[in-house]
Amino acid sequence: MKRTFFDKIPTAAILILLSGLFWQGCSKVSGSSTVNSTTSTITDFLKAGTNTTLFYKAVTRTGLDSILAQAGPYTFFVVPDNVLIAYGINDSVISNYPDSLLRNLILYHTLAGQAILSSNFSPNPNSPVVMANGDSVFTSLIGSNFFVNGWQVTSRDVLASNGFIDVLSHVLMPATGTILQTLQSDSSYSLLLAAIIHASQGSTNVDSILSGPGPFTVFAPVNSAFNAAGYQSANDINNANPDTLANLLLYHVLARRYFTSDMIIGDTPVTLIDSSFTVTGPSNNTWQIQGKLNTAPSNILSQNVMAQNGVLQVIDQLLLP
Repeated sequence: MKRTFFDKIPTAAILILLSGLFWQGCSKVSGSSTVNSTTSTITDFLKAGTNTTLFYKAVTRTGLDSILAQAGPYTFFVVPDNVLIAYGINDSVISNYPDSLLRNLILYHTLAGQAILSSNFSPNPNSPVVMANGDSVFTSLIGSNFFVNGWQVTSRDVLASNGFIDVLSHVLMPATGTILQTLQSDSSYSLLLAAIIHASQGSTNVDSILSGPGPFTVFAPVNSAFNAAGYQSANDINNANPDTLANLLLYHVLARRYFTSDMIIGDTPVTLIDSSFTVTGPSNNTWQIQGKLNTAPSNILSQNVMAQNGVLQVIDQLLLP
C-alpha cells in the first residue's frame, strides 16, 4: 500500500528538539506585527507568527481558522515550521495532502472547550485527553517538563484571548489502526508479522493478544533485526517452534503505554513473559534497550508510533530473554 509522507512521519528516526522559546513572551510573534493576549485569538497568533506559516496554512486550508478565532476556549498544540521542514513537510506537501486527513490532523492538535495550563493537566503519567477529532492524546508531567504522546512541549501556556497555545517538538499523528494494522501498513515489519502468525499456531495466540484492547507497548524489530538473528525469510520463521517464538515475541511487549519520555537509564520494564529488559540509555540522541541475553543494546529507530491499542517503539535488534 502506497503511503504518503504524513503516514511515515512517526517512523522518523530522531527527535527534533527546539532551542529557546517559540515566542518571546506572549505579545510579539513576528518582526513588525504584534498581538495582544487579551484581544488576539489563536488564529491571530498563528497568522502573525514567523515560525507558524505552515501550520497556519494547514489551519486555513481546512477552514479551521474561523473555528480557532471563536470564543472557544481551546488548548492548541502547534508544530513550528522548523520542525515540519526537518521532516520534509513544506508548503507543497500541505497543499497536496487530502483535506479530510489534514483536518483530522489539525483537530488532533486541538482540545476544544477547555483552556488548560500545562501544569493543570493530570499528574498521572500518560493520562488520556480526548481531542477535537475524537481521538486521545496522552499527557505526562515529568519534573518541570510536559510531554504529549511522548514528545516534549518546548514552549508552554502562550496566552491568547480564547485559550492557550503550546509548542511541540514533533507532529502528533493520530493512530490509523491497531498495533497489528499499523505493522501491516509497512513492509519493514513483514518478518515480525510472519512471526506473530506462526507463533499464534502454538499454545499462545499472540495475534489475539495484540488485537486486544491493551494498552500495549510493542518494541517492534524491523526485518533486518530478524535477518541478523538468522531469520532470512518467512520460511525460516515458519520452521521455528511456535511456542519458543511466542515467548520471544512477548518479551518485546509491555502491558502499558511506554513512551520514550517515560524512559530512565537503568529502568527495567517487565514484559508479558514476566521478564524484564533494561533501558541502557540514549546514545547520540537515540534511546537504547538491552535484553538479558543480548551482548549489545538495541537502538530505538522510531519513537512513539501511535496505535489505537498502544504504541510502537521500532528497534534494530531482537531482544533475547
